[in-house]
Amino acid sequence: MGKRWDAAVVGAGIAGLTATRMLVTAGKSVVLLEAKDRVGGRIFSVPSGAGNHCIELGAEFVHGKPAPTLELAREAQVELVSVADRHFTKHGTAFQELLDAWQPFEHVLKRRQRGEPDVSARVFLERHAIDVTLAERFRQLVEGFEAAPIGEVSIESLAADADAMAQHEGQFRVAGGYGRLTRHLLEQLQASGVEPRVSSPVSRVHWRPNGPVSLAFESGAEEVEAQLCVVAVPLGVLKAAGAVQGLLIEPVVPAWQAAVARLGMGHACRICFEVGGDLSAKTIPRDAFIHHPSLPVRELLVRAGCGSNVRDCVGRWSESRAISARERGAAATASARLAREFIRHSGGNADREGHPQLPA
Repeated sequence: MGKRWDAAVVGAGIAGLTATRMLVTAGKSVVLLEAKDRVGGRIFSVPSGAGNHCIELGAEFVHGKPAPTLELAREAQVELVSVADRHFTKHGTAFQELLDAWQPFEHVLKRRQRGEPDVSARVFLERHAIDVTLAERFRQLVEGFEAAPIGEVSIESLAADADAMAQHEGQFRVAGGYGRLTRHLLEQLQASGVEPRVSSPVSRVHWRPNGPVSLAFESGAEEVEAQLCVVAVPLGVLKAAGAVQGLLIEPVVPAWQAAVARLGMGHACRICFEVGGDLSAKTIPRDAFIHHPSLPVRELLVRAGCGSNVRDCVGRWSESRAISARERGAAATASARLAREFIRHSGGNADREGHPQLPA
């Protein structure tokens, strides 16, 4: 075994990068380990080829004004751009703006009694005999915002979200992409002599009450030893402990393991279209969320890009698990249907296979 580090950080997403910076600032020697071939984790901004426009394949919005994010944005000299919270629904060929989109959310949660036991949102709707139309709008909002089926979302957690939204100070995007924040952290670490070890998936963390901690790799590479370890990996990796692409922590901490088992994250499937031509006079609402239950997605986001010349159209649907190979075929079908719908309102055409045929 080689050098013993003061600290090892597993995971180079925003949490791991931030933890590493704090440890380095405190004068500790740190090794930063990342399974993927890049840093950033669930922040993943990719250029679209259209000027400064980028597509977010991970985190996109800053909800409210969280102090750590604002401080990091100021430090990185990155602008946060305000996003209008506009919502539309589709009736036939017409789009109708929902002037108070969150009203169904408020109406349903008003039925909640103080001291009422926590249940899933689905059970809550059934127990309180919520009107069918109201329940459907509530479902669309919950599954679009939480990215999880209402049968798996706690009504208590939704009430907490509602309280937070009541004090909400808008929502924002990071100008030029969320990835600018992780790049800023990476550049600072590199300037301090810390180079993340990418493509280095850790398979096991063996800890002792007073240290040290030893870390083994999937590749069988030499183990790393550190006095302490910060685990900053996604929930799915913790849930898969002992399995392929999972992280086993030994000895097991039962209370911690039980907490991980109770947590869950929704899966959002994202489909992006980039469209050329000036679409500013077309009928699809710009910079808006479109709730369109007849399509194979829960929520549609149509966003203006560079001026009026580029938009990306993002479709999402919610599942409690990753989609299978067979369901990927369904995702391709959904993509074609979304393309036809988008094109129909943009004044273009689609060929027999659903490929865009747009006006010049």
